[in-house]
Amino acid sequence: MIFDCLQQARASQNIIAVGFSLGTAIAAYLARHRPVTGLILVTPFDSLEALARELYWWAPVGLLLRHRMPTLEFVRGALAPTAVIVADHDKVACRRGAARSVAGRSATWSLRTIDAGHNDLYDHPDFTEAMREALAAIEAASVEPIGRPDQVRVFNTKAGRLQSG
Repeated sequence: MIFDCLQQARASQNIIAVGFSLGTAIAAYLARHRPVTGLILVTPFDSLEALARELYWWAPVGLLLRHRMPTLEFVRGALAPTAVIVADHDKVACRRGAARSVAGRSATWSLRTIDAGHNDLYDHPDFTEAMREALAAIEAASVEPIGRPDQVRVFNTKAGRLQSG
C-alpha cells in the first residue's frame, strides 16, 4: 500500500526497494510484485523458516511460524536488478552461500562482503561505499536492458560495469 501511494505521488521517479536483515524478505516480496527499479538486500537470509531451523534445530519450527518469509522465492521471479551486501562474520541471518543464492536468483546482481558482523555492519566504514556500489550497479543495469531472467549479469564493482556471468 505504501509503495502504491509513493508510486502514484512520484510517478516519474524510480523506486528502489531496500531491506535490512528481516526486512530483506519484505523488500524482495515488493520487488516481485511491484515494478521497482532495483532491489538492495543487506544481510539477507534464504527464508525465515530455513534460518529458524538452522538456529533452533530442536524446535518444531514449521509448526510455530505463521510467516515463512521465503526471500529466495520472492527474488526468483523479480525482474529488478539486485544488489546484496553481506557481513563476513554474520552469526544472525546470513551465510555467504545463502546470500549468493539470493543474489543469483536475479537477472542482474552484485554481491559485496564487508569484514563485519550482523549488528556492527552499519557502523563499518565500508558500508557507505557498499551502498554506493549497490546503487551504481542498479543504475548501470537500469540503463541497459535487463534481459530474460535466465540470463545472469553481474555488476563488477572494481570495473564499474556489468558483465555476463
